Amino acid sequence: MSRLSSSTRPSQASSYFRRSTSDEDGSWLSAPGPYRDLIGSLCASRPDLRSRDKTNESDWPPTCYSPRVVALEMQANSVHECLKTSDPIELDHHIESYKAKESAKKRKIYILEGLNPEFISVLGKHLMIHPTLFIDHLWWDVYSCTGHTMNNTALASSEQDYICFEYPEEFLINVESRTRDLSYCLKTGRFTTKANLGANLATLTVDRKCSFWSSNLSADGSWNAVILCDPPPLVVDRNKNQMFGDLQPWANGYNDFLPFEDQIKCLTGPPRTSMFDDLHYYLEDHYRYLNLEEPSAPAFFIEKIVLEHFRRRHDVLKIEVLRMQIQLIGSDPESLTAADIESQRRDGHYDEESLQENCDKLCCIIDRLSPLKTKTVSENGNWKDTRPRFETLYRQFEVLLQQCRATNSAIIGLVSLIHATTSTKEAIASNKEAKRARVLVLVGLVFVPLSLASSLFSMAEPYSPGHPHFWVYFVVSVPLAIATVATYFIYDSRMIEHLRK
Repeated sequence: MSRLSSSTRPSQASSYFRRSTSDEDGSWLSAPGPYRDLIGSLCASRPDLRSRDKTNESDWPPTCYSPRVVALEMQANSVHECLKTSDPIELDHHIESYKAKESAKKRKIYILEGLNPEFISVLGKHLMIHPTLFIDHLWWDVYSCTGHTMNNTALASSEQDYICFEYPEEFLINVESRTRDLSYCLKTGRFTTKANLGANLATLTVDRKCSFWSSNLSADGSWNAVILCDPPPLVVDRNKNQMFGDLQPWANGYNDFLPFEDQIKCLTGPPRTSMFDDLHYYLEDHYRYLNLEEPSAPAFFIEKIVLEHFRRRHDVLKIEVLRMQIQLIGSDPESLTAADIESQRRDGHYDEESLQENCDKLCCIIDRLSPLKTKTVSENGNWKDTRPRFETLYRQFEVLLQQCRATNSAIIGLVSLIHATTSTKEAIASNKEAKRARVLVLVGLVFVPLSLASSLFSMAEPYSPGHPHFWVYFVVSVPLAIATVATYFIYDSRMIEHLRK
């Protein structure tokens, strides 16, 4: 793994470039100090460090929560908590004293929930972490213009000493949502999506990240590791001007991934309140599953938890696809309205897009698991190899994606059928109206000559009804009516022949 150097490039061009962009010098990321100076020097080679993504609607530094950190010291046969605080100054003093401590092997894990410039400055200064770790963790949207590649995880350099796990997290909320509402988390700025399950229940899918960094293994076997977690979400509902906090996990959260015999022995489980609390539980209570000689060992529990979250997301999407299929099978085209079809089409399009997005995230994780493959003890080795399980889950997402696409194609076919049925009904109605209009025209063509003849003779004696020459009226009007109707039919037939051509 590559290490940072505090030296800057003595290039005149880069010096001018830094001076000309003093308002975008990376100072937003870190508090004043040596680490901010290092970030400013790296801006010439990493333009994405210059400024924060302005499309992210969350506050920076965060104002709606306080980041917290826990420090765990990993020893040969125990793990104990050294520090738990929300004060970056206390963390700074702790790391300083720990570095001065006499110890054969120093192995430390820092789990940080949330980020702010002060914590970034402390961790970056003491552990010499490349600032791209924090940039990638804060990066919130593939459509934002921050200088990142679309698949930054999959295309990362083999020397990259960290990995960002992007995963979905499912929550249950007691509000009725007939449409899919897209919002964002006030703490991280990441997208959230609300989908209706019926019975005034809805799922809330929140985009999450968990990043892992580890140092090189020193000659005496010492190493450091940093885990960055997203804080519990605080979701903004733009339509109703309300916020959702203290969310409950969907289906009471993920299942414990430890072997059954170990679950029976310990009779405990993760709190499932946040990634921070869950990792704290597993690292402190089940460290024996890790090979502490490997700096990347703590990433094992992250992989397992992320895998379980993806499984939950697969379950939710499978329910939604099955619900669409059932609605499609049981629907009566005669009773469906355009609004119903548009709602089904929109839901199907969202599910397909979400499945494709999760496939991409899984593909990125699989590509990065080999360089950072966790080495654990040999016992129960099968369940500890996460890569095959990610690959299996990726294939399951692909199968569900194909089912969703087939359902969407059927919905499009149903839309075409309903449009054709509607067009046929409209054509039949138009034909009936045309026939009615034709009857009225014929009636008019018959009575117009009669009224014309009546006006010519003035219907006075001896041509009025009841007088001897009344027959003259019929002799004149009947041939005139026949001639008028015949002229109309000849003109109408020629018009029809012209339209057929």
